[in-house]
Amino acid sequence: MKTLIWLALMAWGLFLGEACACQDPWRFLGQPSPLMYCAIIDPADRSQVLAGAYAHVGDPQGGGVWACAETDTVWHYLGLRGRRIFRLVSYPYCRSNLFAATDNGIYMQIEDSTWTWFGGGTNDFMICPADTSLWVTLSEPEGNGSIYISRDSGQHWTWFGGPTDFHPFFWARNAPQVFYYTADYTLWRVSIPDSTFRLVLSVEEAIQGTAYHPVQPWVYALGYHHIGRYDEVTGDTLVFPLPDYITIGAAIAYTETGLLVYTDEGYFKVSDDLTEWQADTTNTVPAILLSAAPDHCLAINGAGIYVSGVPDATAPVRPLPATPALTVYPNPSNGGFVVTYDRPAMLQIYDLLGREVYTQEVERPGSVWLNPPGLSSGIYFLKATITNGSREIIPPAKIILLK
Repeated sequence: MKTLIWLALMAWGLFLGEACACQDPWRFLGQPSPLMYCAIIDPADRSQVLAGAYAHVGDPQGGGVWACAETDTVWHYLGLRGRRIFRLVSYPYCRSNLFAATDNGIYMQIEDSTWTWFGGGTNDFMICPADTSLWVTLSEPEGNGSIYISRDSGQHWTWFGGPTDFHPFFWARNAPQVFYYTADYTLWRVSIPDSTFRLVLSVEEAIQGTAYHPVQPWVYALGYHHIGRYDEVTGDTLVFPLPDYITIGAAIAYTETGLLVYTDEGYFKVSDDLTEWQADTTNTVPAILLSAAPDHCLAINGAGIYVSGVPDATAPVRPLPATPALTVYPNPSNGGFVVTYDRPAMLQIYDLLGREVYTQEVERPGSVWLNPPGLSSGIYFLKATITNGSREIIPPAKIILLK
């Protein structure tokens, strides 16, 4: 029952946020499915929104990942049909940088509607910023916990412990390989290197969302009727009941105007010390906050998804300067790759830790066969550097070996 309740809450998007716009006017984008679990801005096209849907018994071919088309309220399918998408997450230091946590494990988008499966758990997923080979996921509990980790970019997973149910988690900012998760009314701090779990905050009822202060080392947690703050440096905590005129707290984020809390009475701006509450008249859309980021906010209700602060999809796009053409095929591959480049270059392959694992020089434009020896399955990056003296470099291309 606890799992079903938490999944229902996830459907309404209880995610942490950082400084963002979150100002009217909100744009209504409709929805590809009435059962939406998550939505983020498309990392490849900031004028689009990606949404994850839920496949169920009555609609086994539903679910999957969808993107808002050029015209508002029009969506097109991006793959993973029949899968329940619990979370979409983008990591700019991993290309193609879009991942989906589903009821069948973790998938990474290769291109368009093509996805690669990495196993792992369901419901939530993270990549460590300090060590991109370290992945964390949630799965059905084994023993006394549901957290699993991978130290080789999703190739192998091991049980780590943690809560006995599914709970959102997020990385700590002040320490490498440390993260937080919520369990009912409590907030926990977890250190992967020494496998320690430490209770740091309690708000007396189920936590509905968390948020980081953009400058101070403060983590906020919102419950149905209480709100709390944990200081990562001193360990001090604050817990206050919500004002009497608020029946229930539903979501929280930290925006460019301060701490923002969504309740059954609408949006409220809250002081950093949690003592002052003021109705936010700039946020009038009757929808629960999904996520917050430096340039946008997303919210959802029964009618669909709303976005605030994102450039309009029909706005003209400044043309990019011409860049050298680099193509890799097949990708993923179970062995070698055909690399086509339109000028002489030095081709270098790096692993996720930034270590150079292979180098080959291309003396003239055309295609070359790369079959690096000794590389195990995983994600790598191919960098091409011009050798004609211009030192022109194009963004690295992600390549995947599946042996």
